[in-house]
Amino acid sequence: MSAEQKAAFDAGSGKFLAVTFPDRAIVSVTFHTNVQNYESLLRNYWASQSLAKLNMTVYLNTNAEKLTLMDYNFKDDTFQFTFKRPKALRPDEKISVEFVHPRIDRVTQQRILQEFSLKKMLVNGEPVF
Repeated sequence: MSAEQKAAFDAGSGKFLAVTFPDRAIVSVTFHTNVQNYESLLRNYWASQSLAKLNMTVYLNTNAEKLTLMDYNFKDDTFQFTFKRPKALRPDEKISVEFVHPRIDRVTQQRILQEFSLKKMLVNGEPVF
């Protein structure tokens, strides 16, 4: 990038990173597949979901808490889970998000448990997730 492009990028990034969500944690999941029919089936599935449908199968896990879903949003190929922000997390802890991937044609239903290290999500020494 040129110096001008870099400065514009840094300014835009700074605004993005300055936004805080002190009371909630948002997990965003984007899906893609090279099987066109699967992508359509996944889009239909996630578009038909709601907070009421997902509330007992979607969790944010910490060492001390299992947090339930507060909100759910979907658009195009991305869905977002919103949780109450976990209490006092240390930078050396890990968190995980847990949800059920639907059965799509030959792909069976399965529980997804994705773990994240807070060490990799620090900005100015504070976790931002």
